Amino acid sequence: MRIKIVWSGKTRDQNLKELQDSYLEKINKLERCELIETKEARGLTEGMEKRILAIEANGLEKHKMTFSHELTRVVLLEQIYSSLTIMHERQYAK
Repeated sequence: MRIKIVWSGKTRDQNLKELQDSYLEKINKLERCELIETKEARGLTEGMEKRILAIEANGLEKHKMTFSHELTRVVLLEQIYSSLTIMHERQYAK
């Protein structure tokens, strides 16, 4: 499996950047993961753009809680890591 994550901008908060890097390292031990940071949401292939729009159309589960974009990135990476540990039948290392 190959995971590709595309998001706009860089993580500025150093503490969140360290968490992000930590989860990327853990994820890459289980599956290949590539993080692409763009200046803008440009540079996506037409196929990628259509897939993202389809996901948005179906809607992601919405919560009443609001997080910064940078914190949401860390949460996304943690959820990917958690899912991969389940798929690989490994104990989740907290």
